[in-house]
Amino acid sequence: MTRGPIRDSWFNARRALAVAVTVLLLAALVWFAASRLASKEGQNTEVATAGQYPTSTDDPHPPLAQAEENSATDEPAGSEPDPARTQTSSSPPDNLDLEEIVREFILTLWGGETPRAESDYVPGTYAKLESDDPATRRRGEFELQIRVELGASVANDPYYPQLHKIMTDAWSSCLKEYGLPSLENLGRLSKDEQDVLLKERGLIGERLREFEDKCWGQSRIYAGKDEKTALLLEQQQQYYFALAQQWVKANPDKLVPLQD
Repeated sequence: MTRGPIRDSWFNARRALAVAVTVLLLAALVWFAASRLASKEGQNTEVATAGQYPTSTDDPHPPLAQAEENSATDEPAGSEPDPARTQTSSSPPDNLDLEEIVREFILTLWGGETPRAESDYVPGTYAKLESDDPATRRRGEFELQIRVELGASVANDPYYPQLHKIMTDAWSSCLKEYGLPSLENLGRLSKDEQDVLLKERGLIGERLREFEDKCWGQSRIYAGKDEKTALLLEQQQQYYFALAQQWVKANPDKLVPLQD
């Protein structure tokens, strides 16, 4: 979320709980998935939903990965399995870079890596989706599929509520320093009422910008904030990394490793 006047941003939006964040995040991700994957699938008109991706049932020819999997079951009885084939089907490639995909997803949740990030974090996945190179776009679509899967699990993320509370507590503490009510109470006021209150506290012009900068910086969630936040972010990273690994194991035909 881009930092701006209080009345236009923080006091209402940052009160959202994990479920609300999930809805907004998935709306954006599914829109990208629907537009990008629909153009790739050509004749496929199936609507993409969270955790479900367009597939074509009209093509009489199975995808290459599926054809290879089916051929594995046609080997004569008693024959030895092909070691190369066995390794390919059971062991995901090492260069999927799941750590970076998860890292970018978490940065999207919190807006960046520093206490003074001026705008929302924009993941590299979106640049890949806009690339003119087909291989780069395929990689972006692969990353997007994982991001959609992770976004569907935000509501069950045990670390998000704790990190969200750290953020809102910091805001409330900063508001108190300036003689303002808590974040929750301030969020109940209309924009006009917020304007009046800010003016009553002398928070206009340069003083308002100083107030926003200070409270914004104190509330940011980033790895170096403090020991507790760093630990929660590390645990959150592990939580989503495990989910990404599960998706990879369940979808071996959709994997797109990094290009050499």
